[in-house]
Amino acid sequence: MRLNVKLTQEDINKIADTVVEKILRKQIEYDYAYDQVHQQNLTYDMVLQQMVGLQLLLSEYITTEDYEKAELTKNKIKQLKVILDKLK
Repeated sequence: MRLNVKLTQEDINKIADTVVEKILRKQIEYDYAYDQVHQQNLTYDMVLQQMVGLQLLLSEYITTEDYEKAELTKNKIKQLKVILDKLK
């Protein structure tokens, strides 16, 4: 079925503007969602790196028998594990 509708240039421009506006809104939504995921991944990686560094420190403290610092470091590692679990 074919419709015989005559569109003026103004009508065509309005339709084009509406389509472009909807596409731009969708692009903004997609960009925002991507940024959220990307930021979460960066945060996860940073926390993981911090945890690895603390584990190395913990080994040093245990080797040098500095048990007070070792206990503090162990507690920090536990806190970071909780944060990592929340970021998953």
